[in-house]
Amino acid sequence: MIIASSTPKTRISAEEVFALCNCPVEFQKDKLGISSRCFLQEGEKAIDLAAEACEKLFAENSIDKQSIDCLLYVTQTPEKQIPQNSSLLQDKLKLSTSLFAFDISLGCSGFVYALSAAAALREMYSFKNILIVTCDCYSKVLDKTDKNTMALFGDAAAATLVSMQDTIGKMDYGTDGSHAHSIMLDEQNILRMNGRLVFDFAMKTVKKSVQNCLLKNDVNLEDIDYFIFHQANKFIVQQLAQQLSIPHDKVLYNLECYGNTVSSSIPLVLETVLAKNEQNKKILVCGFGVGLSWATNIIYI
Repeated sequence: MIIASSTPKTRISAEEVFALCNCPVEFQKDKLGISSRCFLQEGEKAIDLAAEACEKLFAENSIDKQSIDCLLYVTQTPEKQIPQNSSLLQDKLKLSTSLFAFDISLGCSGFVYALSAAAALREMYSFKNILIVTCDCYSKVLDKTDKNTMALFGDAAAATLVSMQDTIGKMDYGTDGSHAHSIMLDEQNILRMNGRLVFDFAMKTVKKSVQNCLLKNDVNLEDIDYFIFHQANKFIVQQLAQQLSIPHDKVLYNLECYGNTVSSSIPLVLETVLAKNEQNKKILVCGFGVGLSWATNIIYI
């Protein structure tokens, strides 16, 4: 498995966020764990950010674009509603026209769903190189004066290559649409979020999902080398780790410089792990949020 990421060039500091929405700098840094985040600017496009991550992946690893036989594009901030973003990206990157490609409209759980879908598609169709692209740019739908969202989210894209030799476990997953209103766009296409409901959902759901995933894969908690939870905010991730009694050094973060990057939050952290070139490691990945939906799986490297 190989990952490359891309973030916008414009960085927004905690101090700038305070000036916009009056969210205290200390709260952002200490409670949320976020010192800055990157935002696309007027005229910049999310699909260009996604393409940049892909080109970086190809260039740094000498990958022939024509070897990509499946593309899964995960986003909830699509460039266009019609056509699908995977089609636009195929043309932009000049990938093969024989490509199996589609979009996945999932947010915080999207990467884990895509990872598991890739494993299933690989088994069914013998795909050799599956490209998972995650790209959510919530800055396009934020109310810059709403501290409930403005203090949390950042823009990013990640390109993940899943090949035949990559081992992916059995996923635990679920959806509860009765609480979909907790994170949604309003009639003006502005993101609204009930932080308390999201927190309660995470505390109620994630521990059970992790435990179910471990059972499905016949793995003990102690056998996991790294835990990568969706980077909702530092407080939520710390509470989840405490619930599960996970040693502090096994729980990984990247919030400080990125914020909550939605579907890209897990692959951005995973990218730093893979860069270490460690062997025989088990990594548990768990996404949860918009939907409300959740998904947990194990990656073997």
